[in-house]
Amino acid sequence: MGGSENVDEMIEEAYRRSLEPAQRAGVRTFALLCAVLFPAFWLLDRIIDPELALLTWPLRLFVSAVMAGITSQSHRVQSVLSLYATALILAVIALDQLILLTGGSGSPYYPSMTMLLLSNIILVPLPPRWHTGIAVGLWLQWLLLVSLRGPAMYPEQFAIANFFFLSHFLIGIFWIDIADDLRRKEFMSRLQIQKEEQEKTALLLNILPAPVAEELRHHRPVPARLYPDASILFTDFVGFSGISRQTNPRELVHWLDWLFSGFDRVIQQHGLEKLKTIGDAYMCAGGIPEPRHDHWLRTVLAGLELLAMLDDWTARQAPGEPRWRVRVGVHRGPVVAGVVGRHKFAYDVWGDTVNIAARLESAAAPGCITITADNYRVLEPLFDAEALGPVELKGYGQMSLVHLTRIRPGYARDAAGRQPNAEFWRRADQLGLIRPLPPIVQVPVEEEPEALHAAEIEEFGDDESGVRPTEEAPWAEASWPGKRQPR
Repeated sequence: MGGSENVDEMIEEAYRRSLEPAQRAGVRTFALLCAVLFPAFWLLDRIIDPELALLTWPLRLFVSAVMAGITSQSHRVQSVLSLYATALILAVIALDQLILLTGGSGSPYYPSMTMLLLSNIILVPLPPRWHTGIAVGLWLQWLLLVSLRGPAMYPEQFAIANFFFLSHFLIGIFWIDIADDLRRKEFMSRLQIQKEEQEKTALLLNILPAPVAEELRHHRPVPARLYPDASILFTDFVGFSGISRQTNPRELVHWLDWLFSGFDRVIQQHGLEKLKTIGDAYMCAGGIPEPRHDHWLRTVLAGLELLAMLDDWTARQAPGEPRWRVRVGVHRGPVVAGVVGRHKFAYDVWGDTVNIAARLESAAAPGCITITADNYRVLEPLFDAEALGPVELKGYGQMSLVHLTRIRPGYARDAAGRQPNAEFWRRADQLGLIRPLPPIVQVPVEEEPEALHAAEIEEFGDDESGVRPTEEAPWAEASWPGKRQPR
């Protein structure tokens, strides 16, 4: 109950704030009209009584000057309602004086009270009870003024004097109620549109990287881009076919969801971009769609954390449960990335770097990360590895590979060598693993990457966020929301 009331209060407060621009504009218009009409009606003073005009022109000029000042300040003050009260009180006092000077209830300026009432109702959007209070206040103060200072009135005169004012008052109250209802409906419609827009954006962000989703939201085409330096990571569960035969389908999907949710957390913390899952395979990339200085280092560290996650889970599994072991392959090089398809579109990557990363995952041993010897060379001061020598990769011939096993003991925070310490990051900086990035090339859809020209280069800004050590493993939590923790 309390939560619903709080929501209603928040919506009401937001509605009141949404009226502030219209209130500010209404007060400015009201003050401007007063600044123009008060001196203009001096001509009527001349017609009624030339001697009266000599008495009223100082008052009219004073009111006009003050109203002009309010008009000029209406966009600067924080509380526009204080200006509104000043303008309204000044206008009422000035009209009272003019009415008394020209005959009280029989004054030709008495209808100006009706004009004042209607202009406030039309120009300034206030809650109905406020306008009602203002109208009743105008009427009562006039009755009090006439009874104290004006000539005595018979009942017939009283009825005639107040008929039009009260009629306009009732019409105004009707208009106020309708206008407020329409404004509220418009406000709630805008809230609903904003909510739907946020839901649409959240759905896009759950499918596509943020920069790509932003381009699609604005109905802009998303060109394919060639990234000269990116990292690709593939994982695959060893013996998944046997596990799927031994496990209930619903239980199997539950475990896959639990594991891939953990993978998502690791990948997100390292600033990588999840691309897809295919069966029991998981694919992500570093350095796209927004470049990072440290994408290669982050991709390898993410791979080690994925291995640590599986090690931790395996250690806590009950006897007889299937053992989930994972292979990891990572590769670094140029990739082409973009959105494909018109229905159920997806952000994907292509190129030799992707294919080689998939081959490396197939060649990996359980519990290790397989990379090429060339890519390991820059990481060698920080990571231990076992040389595999030349290995035949389908479609690419023999390549020298290594199994990267852990962070070197002097740079690890844990005994298993999965978590880097502060010295690791200092050494990585010294090794130049944080460096300027090459430009990204926009690839026309109808052309192959080989047909690129220098004029098509589109540079992206470097990420200045720097490198920060991972404080704790993102999967090492007591309970993940909505998920059953493995035994």
